[in-house]
Amino acid sequence: MLNRLDFKKRFINNIKLTLKEVLYPILQAYDSLQLNSNIEVGGSDQLLNILMVRLLQKKNNVNDLQSTITFPIIVGIDGLSKMSKSLKNYILIYEDACDIYKKLKNISLITISNYFKFIVNTSVFI
Repeated sequence: MLNRLDFKKRFINNIKLTLKEVLYPILQAYDSLQLNSNIEVGGSDQLLNILMVRLLQKKNNVNDLQSTITFPIIVGIDGLSKMSKSLKNYILIYEDACDIYKKLKNISLITISNYFKFIVNTSVFI
């Protein structure tokens, strides 16, 4: 667990790690192992959590290790923090159309521009 730079810094500076933080990547990996998934997709901030399954796969003699696809972290519809369900700054693809419209009309042009750059991998000037 101390391979994670943020955990290592906190450990060195005597800042506590919670049990939840330590168990989360292990339980996430166990889920993938039990599901026998061959690929897992997530944000780049989840890479170490996602890769934890490979350790479990090796310990359980699984020959075909799970592949991983990560995406850059994008800012939420608030334009401030990373997009997150816990921060309630996201839009679900299956939300009611009226709710999606309400959320979309309040997003700043800069945030929309960043979404566009992420989707088409190009620069947008506003």
